[in-house]
Formats: sequence, structure tokens, C-alpha cells
Amino acid sequence: MITQFNPQQLTNLAWTFARFEMRDVLLFSAIQNQTSCTLAEFVPEGLSKIVWSLAKINYCHDSFLDAVLIQAHRLVDIFDGQSLSTLLWAMAQLNYPGTVPLDPLINRIAALAKTFSSQSLANIIWSLAILQPDSPIDWSDLLSLANTRIDELSDEGITQIYHATFLVPGIQLDTNLRCRCDRVFEQRKKHKPQSNSFEEMIARQFDRLNINYETQFFFEGYFIDIKINFNNRKYALECDGTRFHYVNEGTDSRRFGHDVLKEKILTKSGFTVIRISDKDYINIKQPAKWFRNLLSKHDHSM
Repeated sequence: MITQFNPQQLTNLAWTFARFEMRDVLLFSAIQNQTSCTLAEFVPEGLSKIVWSLAKINYCHDSFLDAVLIQAHRLVDIFDGQSLSTLLWAMAQLNYPGTVPLDPLINRIAALAKTFSSQSLANIIWSLAILQPDSPIDWSDLLSLANTRIDELSDEGITQIYHATFLVPGIQLDTNLRCRCDRVFEQRKKHKPQSNSFEEMIARQFDRLNINYETQFFFEGYFIDIKINFNNRKYALECDGTRFHYVNEGTDSRRFGHDVLKEKILTKSGFTVIRISDKDYINIKQPAKWFRNLLSKHDHSM
């Protein structure tokens, strides 16, 4: 039946299932295949929504992203701000490896900059920090524009911009943006999330080892799953469920864009980041001993 769907129907179907987080791999595989067959008929809005949907439900093949970008290049002159920001956000979240250059889309940003909504602008800035395209980016213009939208930006948008500029050499937030960001972080810090069962299981290993740690440690707008102090060094232990942290639920070793950005920020701030997936953890026979050896190994390598 899906083989008879036109681009609008495919877009609506994918968007609806993704909005309600209904992850049906067979369905989305069929949507991706049929989209590949009809890409030439898609308009920018449809392209961006299809890739957004695939990013939201964590199912996508790089060859499909390559084909989408090639079609996006053909349509670049008719992309609007919403479609462009949605497509770049999805590519960044899927941590696109960059087989097809993003240059035409990056060049389109300047032409559309003043038409971006506040959230689209935040998505663009966040996405560029993750994708790190070869094309030069006028960060000053983007941040100046963000400053003019400060009252329109959501808390999430402010956080996205801060995290992005954290990694751009020589760029700093305007005082107004920095103050707004500080207020956002103060509020976020008050809402410490509960550790999940996987995180609690790992934390118990450090109790056995008598190693000082803190769960859900707040730092630069993020909550670190487990912050560890060991031999006067600080470690950020991230407990990764494969569905929520790895592209295609761990069948691909590539992590989601938001995790890549978080790790870069933590590393730049002096943390040693250690990641362990639920799939890897179940194969560890003596977890307490394994963690002790792992920390010692990292400690000796510094």
C-alpha cells in the first residue's frame, strides 16, 4: 500500500508516527524506501519532515541521507527558514558523517537569516556546532541576530545557543544572552532528574569500591549521569541506553548529535568522559572490578 503513497502522504504518515513516538521499524523502512523512489517529487518541507521523523524515531540509513541532501541541493533556492533549520537539525541529531557536502545549505543560511523564527535560529546554531561543515560560518551575525530575539527564545533555544558557542573558538555570548542563560540554568538545576535503574545499578558498583561519586551532577546545562572523583581527577560516566544514545539503536556505533556535543563540552571542561552502553554492561562479569581497572587505566594514561 505504501508503494502507492505520494510524497505528501508519506510525509504525513512519517510525521504523525514520529510525533507520537510510535517506532515501527518495518513501517519506517517502507517509508524510507518509498521516499527514495520518489525523491525527485519532494519539496523542501517534505524532505525536512521525513528526515526529522526518522531522527525522532531513530531509524535511518546514511545512503538515504546522502540521497536527500543531493535532492536538497537541487531545491536549495526554494528552501525557507523552517525547512532548512528542520533538515539541518535532523542531520545533526543523526550525526551525519558528511559524505555529501552541506555547502549549498550553509550558503542558504545567510539569505534566510532574517526570516528565521527564534527556534529555527537556535536549531541552526546548534546544528552547525555539531556538523562542523567546511563552509565558513558568520557566527557573529548569527549570534547578533539571536541577541535581537532574546525575548522570543525558549529556554531550550537559549541552551542550544550556549552549548553551540561553547565550542566555537573566539566567540562569546553577548552579556544579555549570558544572563538569560544563567537564569535558565538556575531553574534547570532545581529539577534534578531521577536516576534510572541502569544508572542505579552502576552507581552501586562505586559504593562497593568506596569511590566518591554523585548522580545527576549538573554542569553547564547538562546532567551528568554519574560524576566520579578518583585520584583528584574528575570523570563523567554516561550510562547509555542504546535506543536513546546511538543511531539505529546501536546497530550503528555512531552516537546522537546531542551526546557528541555534550561529550565535547565536558572534555573541554576537564572531564574524562567514560561511556558504557546497556548492551556492553550485561557482558561484564565482575562490574566493580571492571570499573576499578577502567578508572586506573585512565588515570595512568594521563
